[in-house]
Amino acid sequence: MKPFTIALALESGRVTPATPIQTAPGRITITGSTISDAHPHGVLTVAEVIQKSSNVGTVKMAMQMPAREMWEMYTQIGLGQKPRIDFPAPSPAACGPTRPGGRSSRPR
Repeated sequence: MKPFTIALALESGRVTPATPIQTAPGRITITGSTISDAHPHGVLTVAEVIQKSSNVGTVKMAMQMPAREMWEMYTQIGLGQKPRIDFPAPSPAACGPTRPGGRSSRPR
């Protein structure tokens, strides 16, 4: 999901490849869940967030976007939908609309 989230942030003009993102201390807690990077990096540009695959940097970009906008992008690219290929027993991905606060409404 990281590439799609970052692509939307870039495409919408919220960030550029040179935009700095503070990723220290290498983790962020949202609604009781902690997202971590493999190694703490400090300030990274968006290009470096991509290069280092920073979970924290990606989450900080995602937090700048409305959940609905992200959901619409995921839907437009086909996530959460049944694949359009002739394959035995295809099923849609486990994506669901979000509830207030950005959490999925789909049970885990």
